[in-house]
Amino acid sequence: KDLIVLSNGKNVAPQAVERALKASPYIAEVALFGDRSPVVVGLVVPDFEQVKAWAKQHSLRFAGSAEIAANPEVRRLIKAAIDAHSTGLADFERVRRFAILDRDFSLEKGELTPTLKLKRRVIAEHFADRLRELYRSEKD
Repeated sequence: KDLIVLSNGKNVAPQAVERALKASPYIAEVALFGDRSPVVVGLVVPDFEQVKAWAKQHSLRFAGSAEIAANPEVRRLIKAAIDAHSTGLADFERVRRFAILDRDFSLEKGELTPTLKLKRRVIAEHFADRLRELYRSEKD
């Protein structure tokens, strides 16, 4: 039921791609979207503790999760993690654009089921502005 149908007619099963990306120690959660779009886009929740440990090794300091999500070095780290964990995916399944979120998906906000599965429709509503930016964006 969560199948993403791209504008070129290709079907992407998001759970398989999300599982592959979450194999990265730097990605705690990812929600993929792209229905009727030419590319797959993602909302990425970094593993804040792992990213902080990485940042410390690279002499970077962050005041909080918003700074982590906005940092260009962290963006490069997450991009590299996405690329590294996408090697077994078909070209059309690869995440072309992504946004880094400054908070986890939440059961309280209705973004997760009681079994902690993603509620894509709710996530899409809560992050509609970010998704619009990704669909408009031509970079990455």
